[in-house]
Amino acid sequence: MQDKTTASPTKSLFVTLKSLYVQAQQLLLDSDRLMDEQGWQSVNTYAPQGFSYLLNAPERWFARWAVRFYEPPSVSGDDLVKELKFVSVHFASDQDTEVEDPLLVAGMHVFQSAMPRERARESYEYWLCKSWFWDWGKTERTVGTWHQWNPSKPVPAANCVKSFAVPLYEIKSSKELKELVIDKLFAE
Repeated sequence: MQDKTTASPTKSLFVTLKSLYVQAQQLLLDSDRLMDEQGWQSVNTYAPQGFSYLLNAPERWFARWAVRFYEPPSVSGDDLVKELKFVSVHFASDQDTEVEDPLLVAGMHVFQSAMPRERARESYEYWLCKSWFWDWGKTERTVGTWHQWNPSKPVPAANCVKSFAVPLYEIKSSKELKELVIDKLFAE
């Protein structure tokens, strides 16, 4: 019989997973605030992604990653958008990624040409936040450095996707999130 003063290993595991998800949610909300200070507004959040109800895929019964997208401020009433930025948290590996410890991946989708804001919101693909993990045999991925993917066929309108990764556990405050991620998004 389990000692009533200690949690079972299974309960501890789920408490830890819930805590990780809550911390990621708080990080994404803090990202919203910091991006808003730059004039960029959040347009969509995807979480959980990679979740499955399939009995034959138990490794996909929990969220593998979550992403938040941002659009630029309107300039002089111009309603055209040339890029969207994103901040994502990757908790575990899935079919397109290999994650040993959680990573924060941030970057931007640069469109082939400026498009109306409403169309840009519909034109990105949420899974492009995983492009940092893709090797394509051309470049070696290094945490903290930019990785660029230029699709041979626009997906659906992206000219390129640029992204970088930071170990999630290195971000312990808003100041670190700003310095390691948000400032870097605007320095490119």
